[in-house]
Amino acid sequence: MPDLVVGDIRMPQVDGFEFLAAARTRSPLCPFVVISAKAADADVRMGRSLGADDDWVKPFDPAHLVKAVHSHREGAGRVRALLVERSPS
Repeated sequence: MPDLVVGDIRMPQVDGFEFLAAARTRSPLCPFVVISAKAADADVRMGRSLGADDDWVKPFDPAHLVKAVHSHREGAGRVRALLVERSPS
């Protein structure tokens, strides 16, 4: 399972919402951050309804994104540790 997935809504090969839905199917506990140039509330709601943990509208301060990435990765690490701790040996 990846520590974190960051995906843009507009990508050349696949729609970002499709990518998010597929990622959620494969790794439901992995944090997913959506990046978009669209600031429409409908796009934010769509991302959240598909399981996005966070959303960033371009342009944004890269330092804030880096901070969010670290925060989400730390949370994923805690979840992973709990799952390992509770798995039967």
